[in-house]
Amino acid sequence: MKRTLQFVPTYITVFLIIGIISGYYFFFHPILIFVFLVVAVIALLILYFRASRHSKYNIYFGFGLIILSFIIGISTITFNN
Repeated sequence: MKRTLQFVPTYITVFLIIGIISGYYFFFHPILIFVFLVVAVIALLILYFRASRHSKYNIYFGFGLIILSFIIGISTITFNN
């Protein structure tokens, strides 16, 4: 079980599911979600290039990836409805 929790796609999947559930129970305006999605993708790209140069930014890249997967989950439900 411990090795499963250290596997990065597990975190991405869990936060994607949490985002889908949040998007189902709460109303988010589609334009606001689109802006958050674009900002999260740009921030993740910046964090990716910083993390590739300096290893101290790896934790920030991980948090950015979790936030992006959460926003993707919300946007999936919001744009589907």
